[in-house]
Amino acid sequence: KTNAKIVVSSSWRDEDTIRMKANFLGHGFTEKLWESVIDITCRGYKNVIKGSKLPIVRGNEIKAWIDTKLVYPWHSDPSLDKQYQILKEDGSFKIMDSNKLGIDFSYVILDDDTDMLYDQRNNFINTECINGLSNELTLQAVKILNYETK
Repeated sequence: KTNAKIVVSSSWRDEDTIRMKANFLGHGFTEKLWESVIDITCRGYKNVIKGSKLPIVRGNEIKAWIDTKLVYPWHSDPSLDKQYQILKEDGSFKIMDSNKLGIDFSYVILDDDTDMLYDQRNNFINTECINGLSNELTLQAVKILNYETK
């Protein structure tokens, strides 16, 4: 309904996409839904100094993906540099209105865990571990993604 793209941040994410696809299809993903998967988030613990006691919450991994792929995409892909240097007369980016949530993009986080950031609270839906995504939660997700009607 929303034509949303999926970025996997699940503990089931795997850099081996063939193995990850098999795992997801085996747990209820349809082939059509799998085709909407465009990326996976980083694993934050890989960026922590060995022996550090710093906790890496899923919300930080999601924020890192949003910041590098949506808010500041030229940081992760320098070939986009020239596109983002083109400005309108008012000084805003020609390619995007403002690089802001609710204007240029929307997102929803579906997770049965709750280790998200406070700033993500309006985009987070806490699913059930056993039952997963109910019809009621699906409607909430669609409402979050449909930011133009907010």
